[in-house]
Amino acid sequence: MILLQPGMELLNKLSFAKKFHLILATFVIPILYAGFVIYSDKSAEVKAGEAEALGYAVVKLVQPLQQLASRHRSLHGQYLAGVSAVETELKSLEQGIAQQLSKVGKSVKSLGYSNYVSKAWQTAEGHWADLRSSGNGDSATEKSFTKHSRWIKEVGDVIKLIATESGLVLDSYLDSYTLMELVVFDLPRVDEYVGQLLARGVVVAAKGNFTPDSYVGMTTVYDALTLAKSELDHKYTMAMDTHPEFVDTLKQPLSNTIAAIDKLLRETKSQLLDPDQPQLSPSQYDALGQSTLASLKSLALVGSSTFERLVAQHRASSQFSMMLALTLFTVLMLVSAYLLTALKRTVDDNAQMVQTMATD
Repeated sequence: MILLQPGMELLNKLSFAKKFHLILATFVIPILYAGFVIYSDKSAEVKAGEAEALGYAVVKLVQPLQQLASRHRSLHGQYLAGVSAVETELKSLEQGIAQQLSKVGKSVKSLGYSNYVSKAWQTAEGHWADLRSSGNGDSATEKSFTKHSRWIKEVGDVIKLIATESGLVLDSYLDSYTLMELVVFDLPRVDEYVGQLLARGVVVAAKGNFTPDSYVGMTTVYDALTLAKSELDHKYTMAMDTHPEFVDTLKQPLSNTIAAIDKLLRETKSQLLDPDQPQLSPSQYDALGQSTLASLKSLALVGSSTFERLVAQHRASSQFSMMLALTLFTVLMLVSAYLLTALKRTVDDNAQMVQTMATD
């Protein structure tokens, strides 16, 4: 009774109508606040999904630069090793890279990324022209390889920053996050090791022999690719075990990719590393490497389309939840107001009836 005393005193000071207004407010205000919190949360999820989709679109625009640079590294190495037949393709490739650089630069500027992204991009863009000046001789091929590998890493740093700022690395859904990690980070890493092995292999095949440095360099990349392939196979297998819905789309492309990498490793060892002299021509080894890269690209395309579909589904689900919550809380608020108003009207009518009867 003591606890109720303050409330009773407050209500006794109010008119009958104001009592109902106060009670109505105590119902409506919590409903409005809860609705606002839920709506804000779902709205943030929708915006995060939109930022992810936009960020991934930019990542997809940047990633081809790594693949083009990897191809340029291989051709440039052959050219420095005396294979003049690649000159035409090399020049055409340089024009394609210049066009892609222009597209990426415009996107980075127009989308208003932070200074970290802008500076990282400017660094990579500024180093591109330096890739084609490596001098002559054996040291030139190694210098060209080092410059290209460094540049590809710089482009990878840009991708990491974009993925961070767009929220890709903060994806709260396990299925889409798993695919994002595979497509944005893991596959490009394996792709780069294949590109490095190819770049070293075609130079050795062109020259007809190893130098001590080139042999060490090639065995190092060979071992790195062997390990990266096992890790990639494990991660994709874990992803399919955790998310069985991925099996139909990823199993066969993954099997094809692993088989292609195994073939590249097997031929590299038996035809280049083990014999006293390389048993493959530059064009033969290049074709083998390009076939492997094509398998990796197919796997990446399947993973990419699946990831984009999942992001779209999650965004649509958040939008539906947001509108459903807004609708339910609006209905609940209106029903509460309606019932309290009806109750007030009923009490007023009963009071009027009692007063009339008392007068009679």
